[in-house]
Amino acid sequence: MQPVEDFDDTLATLGKELGFLGLPRYEARAYVALVALGYGDVETIARTAKIPRTSGYKALEGIVKKGFAISTSGRPKIYKPVPPEDVLKGVRRRVDEIFERLDGLHGMMSETGEPQLIYTLSDRSKVVEKIREILNMSTSTFVISAPSISFLREIFPREIQKAQSRKVAIKTITSPMQRPIDGAEMYRKEGLMAIDIISDGMMALVAAPDLSACGYTRNEFLAEHMERFIMEAATRVSSG
Repeated sequence: MQPVEDFDDTLATLGKELGFLGLPRYEARAYVALVALGYGDVETIARTAKIPRTSGYKALEGIVKKGFAISTSGRPKIYKPVPPEDVLKGVRRRVDEIFERLDGLHGMMSETGEPQLIYTLSDRSKVVEKIREILNMSTSTFVISAPSISFLREIFPREIQKAQSRKVAIKTITSPMQRPIDGAEMYRKEGLMAIDIISDGMMALVAAPDLSACGYTRNEFLAEHMERFIMEAATRVSSG
């Protein structure tokens, strides 16, 4: 049997690393605990995951919607993890789809005869500054698709407020159960893995969920293509 202190270290480490897949901290901890337990109710899982019981239900429903767990319909609800190998297959399938789309974009650029105008950054502070720059430069629209949009409130509250004061229309496409940004249009979409940003239909950026790296372009064709893609299957959330 694994010592309690070792499990606590594993919980903390894996919980943090699962953030790369777009899982917020409590959801990541809930999934790790659920895998270790095999099944359980909200109270048991929250206690094992060392998260507040009041946050346990929201975290578990979040991983159910993202395909990391399943639940029964009885009372109390019992949750079971989707096996890690099945989650891995799903992640690989999504990554394959992303790179297939990238290959397609590369081909379309080549056919138009335009020069390559895609740039990359691999430092979190530089990625944050690039997003800040894009927000500050936006004049009409700022569209962002991300598994979690809490970082917008945490890192860019002033930039969002200033953009809205300039009458910039902000649209957020995010996972179910995310809290909305005040004054922004909100859409829900399942299976989000990366952070996608389009500004004024002219500039586009794709970043890792932890903001460790990004690629960006000022190519209008690519920006338009990305905006159409991220809006597909997105469901508008009523402000009322």
